[in-house]
Amino acid sequence: MNFDVLLDRVAADDPAAGQALIAAGAPAVGPVLQTLCDEASPIPWYRLTAVLQRMGEAAFGPLATALAAAPTAEVARRCSAAFIHLDVPDKAIYRSALRHRSPAVRAAAASALQAEPFLPDLIELLDDPDPDVRQRAVWACAVIGPAAIPALRAVRRGPGRRRRAALTTLADIGGWAALEAADQHAVTRLIEVKALGETPAPMHLCGS
Repeated sequence: MNFDVLLDRVAADDPAAGQALIAAGAPAVGPVLQTLCDEASPIPWYRLTAVLQRMGEAAFGPLATALAAAPTAEVARRCSAAFIHLDVPDKAIYRSALRHRSPAVRAAAASALQAEPFLPDLIELLDDPDPDVRQRAVWACAVIGPAAIPALRAVRRGPGRRRRAALTTLADIGGWAALEAADQHAVTRLIEVKALGETPAPMHLCGS
């Protein structure tokens, strides 16, 4: 099978060419991924991403490797978009990527696991050394919503560096009502302390 010919047909928006690449499976992942990472390629990146996503598990490892080694922010963005939305039968495949040496891979995996069964895995990332990974974990927990509140409250009651991110996530999910009494008191006290050194000022409206 001539993958270069099929890729040229993808560039011409031939759906049958994309289907042929998907059907080829693992052998086609490399050529498609190499083209995706080539910013000079005339093929629209989103068409290549769509093909890789439908390749599923065959593309998981190669995409993680490419994302970790991405030479530019644009290449990383493309690889991340494909990696997060892979068509896999079980999202648990992403759990291994949460421990990847690359922060970019860990962050993408967190975005892929925005579901309640993976809440314990996401909470583990709340003290990740990389700020982007921590933020992705906060967002993922917030997407899970109220079901995440009990576990996040448990983090707040215990020790460790996850407590601060857990507080932010609780506020994102349910605002003041999601905080337990101890946290409400701490936030109230913080506001009172900060207010001592601040002078109220009128709002400045900008634009619409």
